Amino acid sequence: MNTTPDNTGPPHTVIGARTGSRPSAAELLATERAAQRAFADSRCRIYVPRPAVIARMERHVAQPGAPLVVCAPSGAGKSALIAYWCERLRSEHADAVVIEHYVIGAGDLNGTIRHILMELADRFLLPDPIPATPEALQNAFASWLWGTRGGVLVIAIDGADRFRPDGDGAAWLPGTIPPWVRLVVTTTDERLRDMLAVRGWETMMLEPLTVDERRQIAERYIADHAPVLPAGIVHGVADDAGSANPLMLRTRLEEVRHDADQADADAAIAYFLEARTLDEMYDRVLERLERNHGRAIVRDVMTLLVAARDGMRQPYLEHLSGADAGSVRLLLDALQHHLLPRGDAFVFYHDYLQRTIRLRYGDAVQSAHASLADYFLARLGGSEREDGSESSEDSGPDAGPARSLDTMEMAELAYQLHSLGRADSLHDLLLRIDVMAALSRGERQYDFLIYWRELIDGMDIDIVGEYRRRIGRYREQADTANAVDAIDALGAFAHNIGEWEFAEELYTDKYRLATAAGDRVQCAEAAGVLGRLRQQKGDHAMALVWFEQQLVTATELDHRRQMAIALGNIGTVHAEQGRYPQALDCHHRQHAIAAAIGDSRQIVKSTALLGKVHDLLGDYAAALRCYSFILEEAERTGDRNMQSFAAATIGRILRAQGDHVGALGAHRRKFTSDAEVGDRRGMSVALGNMGLAYFELDDYDNAIACYEQGLRLAEELGYRRQIVWLATTIGSVHASRGRRDRALEYFATGRRVAEELGDETYVAYAIGNAAIVRLEEGEDDEAWGMLEDALARHYAIGHRFGIADWLYHRARLMLRAVPVTLAPPNGPRGGSRLHDVVGSAARSLEECIELSGAIGRHDTLARARVLRARTLFLQGEQAAALHRLAMLSKEQLSDADRAACSYEEGMLRHVRTGGSEGWAELKAAMDLYARLAARTGNAEYAERHATLARTMNGRSMMAPNSSGRYHVDETQQ
Repeated sequence: MNTTPDNTGPPHTVIGARTGSRPSAAELLATERAAQRAFADSRCRIYVPRPAVIARMERHVAQPGAPLVVCAPSGAGKSALIAYWCERLRSEHADAVVIEHYVIGAGDLNGTIRHILMELADRFLLPDPIPATPEALQNAFASWLWGTRGGVLVIAIDGADRFRPDGDGAAWLPGTIPPWVRLVVTTTDERLRDMLAVRGWETMMLEPLTVDERRQIAERYIADHAPVLPAGIVHGVADDAGSANPLMLRTRLEEVRHDADQADADAAIAYFLEARTLDEMYDRVLERLERNHGRAIVRDVMTLLVAARDGMRQPYLEHLSGADAGSVRLLLDALQHHLLPRGDAFVFYHDYLQRTIRLRYGDAVQSAHASLADYFLARLGGSEREDGSESSEDSGPDAGPARSLDTMEMAELAYQLHSLGRADSLHDLLLRIDVMAALSRGERQYDFLIYWRELIDGMDIDIVGEYRRRIGRYREQADTANAVDAIDALGAFAHNIGEWEFAEELYTDKYRLATAAGDRVQCAEAAGVLGRLRQQKGDHAMALVWFEQQLVTATELDHRRQMAIALGNIGTVHAEQGRYPQALDCHHRQHAIAAAIGDSRQIVKSTALLGKVHDLLGDYAAALRCYSFILEEAERTGDRNMQSFAAATIGRILRAQGDHVGALGAHRRKFTSDAEVGDRRGMSVALGNMGLAYFELDDYDNAIACYEQGLRLAEELGYRRQIVWLATTIGSVHASRGRRDRALEYFATGRRVAEELGDETYVAYAIGNAAIVRLEEGEDDEAWGMLEDALARHYAIGHRFGIADWLYHRARLMLRAVPVTLAPPNGPRGGSRLHDVVGSAARSLEECIELSGAIGRHDTLARARVLRARTLFLQGEQAAALHRLAMLSKEQLSDADRAACSYEEGMLRHVRTGGSEGWAELKAAMDLYARLAARTGNAEYAERHATLARTMNGRSMMAPNSSGRYHVDETQQ
């Protein structure tokens, strides 16, 4: 069996020029809140409450239950309802926390989730940073909800159907929510409504407005605007059946109000009332605007507004349309009903006008995309020179020394180039250090990652080489604050995309610069990252050096949370190196600091790390006490994420104890928890562990089904570490079924990705598992070199699980060349080749047995003990060998280990007497292998059964087989 191991133009702001030039998290949240508040106020002001609808919403808040989806056509009043309801909740339920998000402009899923997580972090003082990748961000939305206990939390998301294709339907929404959370989303998409209904979400449809409701809305709207229309006109508009849609009603009133001073007002009113659909209505709105302001300016301004992702500033519109400031201002005033100010930019309220603009002006929208891209490229000032400076040629309307773009402008330029498919220009833009520093962090980082992923897939790009050259030139010219900031941004990006060597190079540079500048907080943070990078690569000695430096600096600063983190990091290194007393000491100190400062997350983390060390020591009772505490804490707080972690760990402990059925149940529980909160990464891990449990239970069909499902999830997420593990495990299943070519393909995939990650643990496993396949094919020389390579790699990093595995398989390979029948009764003569080979195998097995016992590897322990009995037999201690096997057979063993034990005992008894002794054990082994082969389809079990069947049919066990070896030599575990 193969072995498997258990994120003149607009004002100029130079972004990336100083650490302080980037908006802080608090500033970003304040900006987002202001935009959301402005939108809500514009909707809430004229909303007429509908008693039945409000009562339904109140029931949703009153008690725990399924989330609610409000479905209605565009313009039916969903936004106004949410705005009114949330404001009412704040005034009538002071103890409730209310978070609302309106999807304004282009749908940005990552931006939506980021805003919600920022609100959660601010309202509940959550310590974790906002995740750095789109996948982690979407997974966090579900898991962070469980850290918000402390009263009713209401989250309302208006426009959940407006996300771009990367939003992937309903997958980002939590599968289940904590009982104190009330979640409401609105949508126009009936498909999304139906997806959520399948999950058990409740649905509410908004009915068209009644005549009385329309009149109330119309009267409120007209009262807020000049000129005030006569009541007859207002009621005439409201009473028309087409005004049952609130957006149609409001747009009609707006248009009638604009034309009220015309001589033929009645004709104007009739003209707008003739429009029966919103598309028709907005086409007439554009026609009226063209008549009042001129077709060219309306076309140019409207198409620019549509083409922009995050809104347009007035100076852009003036420059790109060629119109004077006064004309643009008048047009924007006329569009107040349709545009929303967002900071100093304007975005559309809704989709209908945008759709009509695209239909009416056709190719002009694509031209607007190109104009925006060219405009910002000119503003950027061309590409950087080889020395890292910008060119100074007059390349646009804002030529001069201060032409750097601010973050919004950089993001807009990147979006335009991406929309136009201008990959080369986008590539050049993203390589600029100022652009990288601005866009690779904060709210734009998710788009930055997505752009690079697409470029890497479609182009031959040496991203590391390019950035290394650029950051080197930038560092030479920048001041220390600039350099540290840019290096930190690039290091985080390199880490997020798995370029660990480059990330380490950058963070080392950051550490040196921060040290020289006396910025000790930055030093501590950099040391922690460098330690984790070294630990991920298996360089435990250097990881420990960095973590200890992190602790020293944090202690001198009296930064106690950083001290706790550093102690946890140091403890994990000691544990991985087998220094368990030191690891326990670190985690106890970590726990004490966490308890003193009341950091519940660090308390749980330290308890988990203590449990892990007890687990490694084989002290399962202590480990289970730790994880029972974690599970109790999870149940107390309702934290599904923590419950999932505890279930996974308990499953791992049960597996180490040989309770594979119990382990399977625990991992199923983890999978269910992760699926309920939508944690696809956790689901992939749980599926892998479920597959491993099935594998150990010899249920290979279910094992490979779990592995392949987990691998698909890992590939979708780009979760490369899980890809390595699952490729290794799938290869193991194929090898066990005799599909050795396919096994080697998977092992090669696992090794390639592990080498890309710098993960020596899995590189060694891939090499060792491929060696076992070579061994089964009789390629002993090649297998020997590969096993020695795998063993040396695991010795180098102190990976005791791997060392035990390869010691066992090395002994197996050595004993293939030693037929039991050739051993003298008193053992081989000292100094002979037979003596040396058997002695070396025995020493490997003794070390394997000692390690397996220390780390609780019951599977490897049993197999090594079986094979050690053979070496005793070969050394002349025949009675001792048989006694050991007889005692082992009385212990609790898996069917496979029991069959191997019986096989070995029967063979040795037969060889010792040359008679019929041992036949009972051989018959028991044959029957067990028959059942195992039938149940699992394992080719190795079937081969052993066939060999025994031939033997039991009267053939001599000492007759050589086709390979020239004796049957007894084929006893392989």
